[in-house]
Amino acid sequence: MPIAILALLLPIIFLEAQILLHTGGVFCYGLDDPFIHLAIAKNVALHGVWGTTPDHFVSASSSVLYPLLIAGVMKLTGPIVTIPLFINLVAAILLLYVVRNWLKKEDLNPDQQLLALLALIIFTPLPIMVMIGMEHTLQLLLCFLFITSFSSALGATAPSGTVNPKLPWKVLLYGSLMVACRYECAILIVIAVTILLYQKRMMLAFQLAFFSLLPVLLFGIYSVLHGSFFFPNSVLLKSKAPQLTFDSLYDFFTNQLYQRLVTVTGAHIYNTASVQRLMLMLPLAYFLFLKQVRQQPAYRYIILLLTGGLLAHLAFATIDRSSRYEAYLVGSSVLFVFFLVIKYGREIFNTWPVAIKWVSGFVAFVLFFPLVFRSSGAFLDIEQASLNIFDQQYQMGSFFHKYYNNDGIALNDIGAVSYLTEGKKLDLIGLASNEVAKARLNMNYGPEVISQAVDKNNVKVAVIFNIWFPPQFYEKWAPVGAWTIQNNIICFDNTVTFYAVDTTLRRDLKEKLRQYERSLPKGVIATYF
Repeated sequence: MPIAILALLLPIIFLEAQILLHTGGVFCYGLDDPFIHLAIAKNVALHGVWGTTPDHFVSASSSVLYPLLIAGVMKLTGPIVTIPLFINLVAAILLLYVVRNWLKKEDLNPDQQLLALLALIIFTPLPIMVMIGMEHTLQLLLCFLFITSFSSALGATAPSGTVNPKLPWKVLLYGSLMVACRYECAILIVIAVTILLYQKRMMLAFQLAFFSLLPVLLFGIYSVLHGSFFFPNSVLLKSKAPQLTFDSLYDFFTNQLYQRLVTVTGAHIYNTASVQRLMLMLPLAYFLFLKQVRQQPAYRYIILLLTGGLLAHLAFATIDRSSRYEAYLVGSSVLFVFFLVIKYGREIFNTWPVAIKWVSGFVAFVLFFPLVFRSSGAFLDIEQASLNIFDQQYQMGSFFHKYYNNDGIALNDIGAVSYLTEGKKLDLIGLASNEVAKARLNMNYGPEVISQAVDKNNVKVAVIFNIWFPPQFYEKWAPVGAWTIQNNIICFDNTVTFYAVDTTLRRDLKEKLRQYERSLPKGVIATYF
């Protein structure tokens, strides 16, 4: 266990030291999104308002639990930017402890336990999940607890054929916390409920569904009562699920689904390929270790849950360069595949002819190599990604904090600016602005909607990626200046442009941008119009 903790901590310490060296000691994450959680948590802790600004409610996060955890710590410490890092470190160490205990219970010796833990750390990759400051480390922990406890509960009753009148309370608790941590975990609940329904355990299925989805139900009601949607804006706007129309469903099942399950394109090629390969590896592991799986029914349920989760993730969820969205499935699946190979591999492989061993080794390499590139890419990216966010998003937040802290601002990346300032924000994408989200969902998103929202929120200045919007959206605004960062790998565009939405402020905005230019990190290019 100490070696595993060192394997977790040493990369974090080394990489964070490199980042702090370049930022002059200012801590920054490799994504803008952790600042969204920090903004919500700050407003909950200090103002009792769930939102990215202290003036009104908005459901801008697909997690209920994580902002509450941050807010709880903030109540004790005040707003500190490293709180998400601290929570992730605790969750990661607790994950290693829980996994080690499960491996010990499954009769692996200390050396085998260490090998499995190292696989989990490297291929999740756990240090990077800690460093990005999001809820994915906690999500992995809760998913592992739910999957193993649910599978164990069902596996324990399978040999005798008896029906347990209720699930252990831990299964219900883990299911509830897992879904509260991230809404997408509900797919694991759906799969588990389907298994129970197949076994004709109707009451157990209802019990699991009710308690696990209760956080979604309660928060949804709370959200609607505060004038928002039942589901968070991020869930509604980012989901890849098809619309409930005949044409949309037909296109999804005849075209899109195949493309998502089979093809690999874009900058996240190895992230997608890793999920696709694991979806193959788990069933292969099932048949390879069929005898052992039949002797241990819990393993069968673990494979069912993970394979179904991987399939649903490919079909409906987002996969991007940061490796975070699929981390809970990749980490759990890699761990379980390694567990089976470590525990039973020698027993199986020693009976094979040499030629079969060579062929199986080649097949294993073909299946597994995307995971190697996915993990190595995440380790290589995190430093530059953190510098990109510091150079662009953090500087935007610092600039507006200094000069427009209480003014209305329009923008399309809301994290750092929301956390570092207090005034109204108009999110032009809609994650933190209900009027924009409603327009996008109703397919009437256009310049008129933006103009009305600008007036409603008394927006004075704006900063946007021009390539995100048609010129009609901002043609009435006065362009004043732009910042361009170098070696960008994580921000949507190299350049953000500042506008005086109130054109009478053009000269004032330009003067303030020139003043702040002296504070910009080396390599950020400022231009003026």
